[in-house]
Amino acid sequence: MTMTNAELENEIKALKTQITSLQGTVSNKADATAVSALNARVTSVEGVNTSQGNSITTLNNGLNAVSTRVTALENK
Repeated sequence: MTMTNAELENEIKALKTQITSLQGTVSNKADATAVSALNARVTSVEGVNTSQGNSITTLNNGLNAVSTRVTALENK
């Protein structure tokens, strides 16, 4: 199939537009290094949250025990 110069120019313009659009799309994507670093940070924070949750549970259990003892003493 033979294309005229005008057809070729139109095809090239369309391809340039597509390339520009794809460049914009690609530039908005996070690269693998950034995603990996973010994943490591989230994993670290999850560990801290678990540890803090366990500490809160331990403190709550201690407060419940003290509350039970205080109630027992009040009832004497």
